[in-house]
Amino acid sequence: MKRSSRASSLGALLLVAALSATASPLTASASGPSVAVPPRNELAVVAPAGASVASLASPSPTITGTGSSRTFTVGTTSVRLSAFTGERFKVGTFQTGTAAGRLAVRITSNGATCTDGASSRVTVHDFAYEGDELTSLAATLQANCSGTGQTVAELRLNSTVGAQRAGSLPLGKSAASRRLTFTTPEATTVRDLAWAGDLSSEIRNNTCTNATLPAGGTCTVDLVVQPLETGAEYLALAIRDADFTRLDTVSVAAIGTATPDGSYTPLAKPRRFADTRATKAPLRGGVPRDFQIVGANGLPSTGISSVVLNITVVAPTVGGYLTAYPAGQAPPNASSMNYPKGWTGANLVTVRTGTGTLNGKVRLLTSAGLTNVLVDVVGYYRNPAGTSGTRGIYGSFHAFEPFRLYDSRNDSKVAGQEIFDLTADFGADNPKVKALALNVTAVAPEGSGFLTLWNGINSLDVPTVSTLNFTAGRTVPNMAIVPVGRLNNLPAFTVANGSKQRVHVIFDVVGIFDDDTIPEGSRLTALNNPKRILDTRSNQGFGKLGPNVTGTGDANAVAGSWTTSLSGNLTAVAPTRAAILTIWAAGDARPLVSAMNPAAGQVVASMVMPSLSETNRYSIYNGSAGTTNVLLDVVGTFERYRASEYAPGTGVITASAVATGVVGNGSTGEGTKTGALGADADADTDIKDATARTPGAASPKLNVR
Repeated sequence: MKRSSRASSLGALLLVAALSATASPLTASASGPSVAVPPRNELAVVAPAGASVASLASPSPTITGTGSSRTFTVGTTSVRLSAFTGERFKVGTFQTGTAAGRLAVRITSNGATCTDGASSRVTVHDFAYEGDELTSLAATLQANCSGTGQTVAELRLNSTVGAQRAGSLPLGKSAASRRLTFTTPEATTVRDLAWAGDLSSEIRNNTCTNATLPAGGTCTVDLVVQPLETGAEYLALAIRDADFTRLDTVSVAAIGTATPDGSYTPLAKPRRFADTRATKAPLRGGVPRDFQIVGANGLPSTGISSVVLNITVVAPTVGGYLTAYPAGQAPPNASSMNYPKGWTGANLVTVRTGTGTLNGKVRLLTSAGLTNVLVDVVGYYRNPAGTSGTRGIYGSFHAFEPFRLYDSRNDSKVAGQEIFDLTADFGADNPKVKALALNVTAVAPEGSGFLTLWNGINSLDVPTVSTLNFTAGRTVPNMAIVPVGRLNNLPAFTVANGSKQRVHVIFDVVGIFDDDTIPEGSRLTALNNPKRILDTRSNQGFGKLGPNVTGTGDANAVAGSWTTSLSGNLTAVAPTRAAILTIWAAGDARPLVSAMNPAAGQVVASMVMPSLSETNRYSIYNGSAGTTNVLLDVVGTFERYRASEYAPGTGVITASAVATGVVGNGSTGEGTKTGALGADADADTDIKDATARTPGAASPKLNVR
């Protein structure tokens, strides 16, 4: 093979997007609500690992101070909260500091002192004065006490405001639902549910808003918290009456901890784990076969939840389908790839591995006949036990509007046996990019062959595996997750044409995997078994797609409040004309790239990783003069893992709101997805004349939910 040099048509794409700084005070009112009895005192500290102050909870702290300053002390730990000289406390959320309009915070423990940082905040829930003396106070504050994030302190002086602690929770993982009970001091109708804080949470079964309650009556909400930032976070919820008077308040604090769970580790080179041609033992239709993946061929023996496989079907004796699923599970009503008799082709799949006595095994099942298969592993997702690797060898997924990286039709056909490198520019995040998720398409091949993609910068050592297989004259796509090296300090990967004939190639990037240092990433939660959420043959989701028609469906059967993207398999079923299928987040502009290019009459599948809208909806476009049925089988969901920074928010769930809502970190002031223009579509060969992608007017936020 020989090497050549080719240039991608990609401008800088910046992934970092900080949330806007919040002015002080965030919310404020002139006086606090009436206080019911019996009141209580409390000092509770929720501190992350390595903090200079230890977690504690005491119902009998020593409380000292005068005017609008109080110090709460338990043992060697003390917390002082003070209003600016001449000012009083107000209900609301405030920045910390010694300037007017701010609240001064000082936390000391064993001689160490915490600092007021730009991200420190205080939420005052309730207060009361007699003359100039503070007689009641309920506040939640955050400060930087070293460690792996913020420290939260709950202060209560003669107050009935509740405080709960959810403990330490993995980032991006929902805790069990907890029921919060609110009590009204007098007969009233609850107008709304106000919240403040940064602990990302989902409110379910809200019986409070619009409820008419007697004196001493109660209402409840169920709260599911999901920390999105390392360190301690909090969320305060208050019921209010028609005059916006706070009737009762409960504050919940939790510590978010980083784990490798759901993170992705790419292999520098794909590794072949099975080739039934070599063993002369093709798969037989209807007879499942297990393949050991975890712990084999250099993969770790523990800490892996799912694997990413490139499965190639070779010369099946009859047409049919193949399904990959966890060993030990019942066959799902889903397919991983479909094929005609005699076909050779590949599809990328993500598969959860078996457990127990079948730990680390993947099961393959074909529908009929005899079929040889090749199984190549390109990477794996970790489970909570996957802690052996250091940070940097695993990371999170960042989806964005798909864009065209390279199109050889704007250059020249890739020659037979040619090897070349491609680079992508992600600006300041270039050093953090570990792998690209992209769709590769072979267009107008002049003979049969295959493409191989890997991290082989300046190398002629081509792995003995294939990424995509093609035949003469047929446009063939396949999804690929490709590890990157560096070329001129840019993320780069290598492409080899394993054919002796020329072929055009197109690369459309749908996202990246980082080294776990870029905020706003997402982690995979693999389903126990693939689940079909779309089948237009039976009008599940929506009906058959007509010419140049977009169908929109929802993924709520598998997606939740923090889902950002899907990992699944898109199947085209017998289009009447050659087609282009595009899948993207509903409500966004349709990206000018394709997910797959089925030929007329073909039943073919391709892995997809589409983003979802805020309401978990997706759209599929049929760029064809004919009609087609489509299927979408989901193997996992990408869940928001880490917020870009501490981002306190405030909001109100009104009486007209539904009984479920998402509150907390990043729920206010969030940007929309942005992207650049592409090119016009060509119904036969996908997108032509692609232009360079440039950043929008503002840096896009990634997967902000």
